[in-house]
Amino acid sequence: MVFSGALLWLFLALFAAAGGLPAFAQAGDGGEGTFDEDVNRELPIQSEWAGMGSSGYADGDKVFLISLGTLFPLAFTGRGYRLLDNKVSTGGVGILSYLYFINPSFFLGGELGGSFSSTIGENYLFLIPINLRFGYQFLWRRFEFPVSAGLGGAIHSYRSRDLFGLFAKFEAAAFYRFNNDWSFGLSTAFWWCPEWTTESEHDAYGHFLSLTASARYHF
Repeated sequence: MVFSGALLWLFLALFAAAGGLPAFAQAGDGGEGTFDEDVNRELPIQSEWAGMGSSGYADGDKVFLISLGTLFPLAFTGRGYRLLDNKVSTGGVGILSYLYFINPSFFLGGELGGSFSSTIGENYLFLIPINLRFGYQFLWRRFEFPVSAGLGGAIHSYRSRDLFGLFAKFEAAAFYRFNNDWSFGLSTAFWWCPEWTTESEHDAYGHFLSLTASARYHF
C-alpha cells in the first residue's frame, strides 16, 4: 500500500508539472513578452535626417566653406570692349564662405577671398573680393550641385597703386556628401573685376576663371 501510494503521488506530481507548462507558455505570450521578443524588438532610433526635406537640408541649415585653387586670367578689355594686352599670369586663390539655407534648396551668404598673380614685369597683382552670394542647390543621391551669383567689391593692389572697384562672380560646383558634417568637391567660377578711373579711356575690365578644391562643414 505504501508503494502504491508513493506511485500515486509521483503520478500526480508529474501530471501537475505537465499541465503547468502550457500555462507558463501562455504567460510568455502575454503583454510583457518573452526575453527573445525583447531582444528582437526594433529599437526606436531617430535618424539624424529627421525633420529635413527630401533634399537632406532643412530651413536654417548653415555651411562654412574653405576653398583653395588656381586663378586663370582670361582677358582684359578696355572701353568699347577693346581687347587689351594680357600681362597677368596664372595665380593662386583662397576663399572663405558662409552660407545660410532659407529653405532646403535656396541659400544666402557672404564670402571673403584673396588672390595673387605675377605679371610679366615680375610684380604681383593682388585681388581681395568681398561679396554677398545667393544661389540654388540641386541634389542627386549623395551629390550636391550648388550654383550661385555674387555681387560686391574688390580691392585691387598692384605695386604702390590700390583701387577699390565693383566685383561680380558666377559659380557652379559639385560636392560629395561624405557624412552629415562634411562634403568635398570642386568649384569653378567666373570673376568680373572692372577698374574704373577718373579718366574713362583708362578704364579696364578683368575677366578671370577660378578652379578650386573645396571642403564644406555643415552645421
